[in-house]
Amino acid sequence: MSFDRRQFFLGMAAGFVAPSLYEQLLSYFENHGEPLLQAPRRATQTLFASSELAASGGYLLTIGNPWIEPEPGVGSTLRELANHRWKDDPEGNWRLLTDMEDDEPIDWDWVPDFETVHDCFWFPDGTPAMKGYEFIQSLDLGPQLGSGAVVGEIETVAGFDFLGVKAVDDVSLSLLQNRLNELRTGYRIELC
Repeated sequence: MSFDRRQFFLGMAAGFVAPSLYEQLLSYFENHGEPLLQAPRRATQTLFASSELAASGGYLLTIGNPWIEPEPGVGSTLRELANHRWKDDPEGNWRLLTDMEDDEPIDWDWVPDFETVHDCFWFPDGTPAMKGYEFIQSLDLGPQLGSGAVVGEIETVAGFDFLGVKAVDDVSLSLLQNRLNELRTGYRIELC
């Protein structure tokens, strides 16, 4: 099930945010100017939060550091990229991906441009932003409809060739970390 926007609601029912927790998170932000990110006792995974990559404020959420390019990357030859991506059959997979005929020669020493590397070698495995979206989408963040005050928001960010999810502000990021802990996901949020 996909979503465009999920909100956190104040209340005392299961899945709602306790008013005392919300006040604590808000107070922390007001006093420190950053979200309160209480990592789980046994963090096994990292969900990165980047304010620089989030359009119009908030934090883009990624699994995998969005600032690190996959290896090999831009500047690599087609041979290096294809051998890394398709260990079993680099030639067959490249021909299939590009609709090349079997007798058409391949320039294995060609150094593809950024767009080709992104579209053919990075994007099929999922970008860090797409992986973050898929993870957040799979979670029970609480009720989809609720009565009471809305205190935070997680929303989908989509474009022509982009799919991601973001926490719209610092308190929403804190609320998300709290919910990840409640669900015992083992994820900690790290600002990057």
